[in-house]
Amino acid sequence: MDDGRKYQLVFYVNGNKIFAFGEGLPAMLQMDIPIDAVRDFDVISSEKFARAVGIFLVANNIGGGVVTVVFSQEATFEKEFTDEMQLKEGLSAFLDRVPFEEIAYRIYHINKKIKVLAVNKEYCSVLKKILNTERFFLHAFVPLTLLQETIPELRSRLDLRMILEKIDLAKQYNLFLNEETTNVAPSNSDKSGEKKRLFMLLGIFVILLIGLILVISLRN
Repeated sequence: MDDGRKYQLVFYVNGNKIFAFGEGLPAMLQMDIPIDAVRDFDVISSEKFARAVGIFLVANNIGGGVVTVVFSQEATFEKEFTDEMQLKEGLSAFLDRVPFEEIAYRIYHINKKIKVLAVNKEYCSVLKKILNTERFFLHAFVPLTLLQETIPELRSRLDLRMILEKIDLAKQYNLFLNEETTNVAPSNSDKSGEKKRLFMLLGIFVILLIGLILVISLRN
């Protein structure tokens, strides 16, 4: 299908497998990512990750297109809140339990529910860079669990063809919709660094204050 056209494709990420389906493909194809490249959605080697994707694309003559990445439930961390107050009180604790150094999350208001979905930001960034290098435009990162809220048929079986047919609906649930709804939680090292800087600034302030008091005392 490497004919210069921009085909619509869906990549479904489930563990160390990525399933591809879309325009110009004869059927759903399976891409295997080695565990020394990605393990538990942590990127171990971006080079090996890129090599695996590149080999798959060449082997199947996939030469470009517009890709929507759908994350399986295993790839996302989810928390449901009953109201805005509970969200405000519990959001930070939930994000602290997501086991990645950098995370991206979005707050969704859907079917009278408040849901927070979080993913490994590094995984998304690396996959996007790989696909861009291979002449693909990444349309959106979408959690399957959100699609199941609005497309009931997906609750009983995975149907990438159906997702492809409803691609405009799917992109509404893009995890990276805009800066207001996509955030990166600071890692523990970042938090400790911020505390050190705060204490340092506080110490400087105290020293300056003492110096000012001494100057005023000497003048009097």
